Amino acid sequence: MPGNGPLIFVSHADEDREVAILLKSLITRASGGRARVYVSSDISAKRFGENWFRRIRENLSEAKAVIFLASPNSLKASWALLEIGGALFNTDRPKIIPICIAGLTIPELIDPLTGLDASEPSDVVRLQSVVRSVLERCRIPAKLRPTLDWASEYIAFRDAQEEWVTIDHRIYSACSVNTLRHLEPVLQLARSGQNDESRYQELIGHLLQKMTFHGSPIDDRFWAVHGNDIRERRDWVLQRKLAYLVSAAKEGKIVTARKDSYAVMDVLRQQVSEYRATATDEELQRPESQKFLFGSASPSIFRLFILRKGAEAMSGFTKEQKKALDDQVLSGVEVRFLRWEEEAAPPNFGLYGNVAVGQLAPNGVNEILFSADAVKNRRNQFETLWQRGDKL
Repeated sequence: MPGNGPLIFVSHADEDREVAILLKSLITRASGGRARVYVSSDISAKRFGENWFRRIRENLSEAKAVIFLASPNSLKASWALLEIGGALFNTDRPKIIPICIAGLTIPELIDPLTGLDASEPSDVVRLQSVVRSVLERCRIPAKLRPTLDWASEYIAFRDAQEEWVTIDHRIYSACSVNTLRHLEPVLQLARSGQNDESRYQELIGHLLQKMTFHGSPIDDRFWAVHGNDIRERRDWVLQRKLAYLVSAAKEGKIVTARKDSYAVMDVLRQQVSEYRATATDEELQRPESQKFLFGSASPSIFRLFILRKGAEAMSGFTKEQKKALDDQVLSGVEVRFLRWEEEAAPPNFGLYGNVAVGQLAPNGVNEILFSADAVKNRRNQFETLWQRGDKL
């Protein structure tokens, strides 16, 4: 019976709630319902009116395995660290498994986590290995359910983390309500004594008006569109919106998660007179890239497909993708294919005129740098690769 199976306790920070709940679902399904997974922030598991602290303590004492979602957030979260302390001093000694997420790496773990067998599930195989290890600790057969689509499971696991990869935790904390209240006298807001929402809205407005990297018209046009998108996001709290803009101003770049990358790239592409970009095998497999790669395009676009099979990869394109490419070429878009035979992954970047360069990292985080030197270096690299490519 699912209700009588071994218990797995997932310890996490509030910011990592989505990852914890997703992992709970994955382990439950991978075990065929034979494992019970406790996540304190999962509303579906709450019993309203019960003693919350007692509930956590009881589940922690019963757990056969304790997963600690190690992130920049949880290493500073007092409750999560308290739970790990409780597990370490549990007389039944449950297996403690730190799982690094949200950009944290194993060398960045702190004591006492450094002495434990930690993992970084950065691909499908590693995610499977983590789940298998947890189930084995609970004496559940390690043969994972063949009905699970592990590629899709990994994408969901990865995407759930990215909202917090894109903003430095220190900047996020510095944009807290309490900080704004203390700084109100020196921030020269339009009027004092505002409520918290008004403080955030006014500061966000100020930042968007002043935001510039080169002082060129592209800044005004880009931030007018992108900034408005940020203000209207319903899935972001006001603290996050402000922290995102502060981070962009501080670093001279904007950083987006995988699921937001193409929307931001499309906004910026529409502000420049020329766009040059590469496209790789990995990028072609992303559902979110399809509209960006195969949608309508202007004659000022130069697209270089750098693929392991080169132009032969087109045999695996859908009819819709082939037609879209033909339509792009007819409209004046320059398209070339380059066979990539080097062991290292091919470069994946886009040039927005002479203003910015977008660089897509393997973990899916997209950086857009407003740097003349970065643009110049990438442009030279693109020209070299372009000359090696074959015309469509």
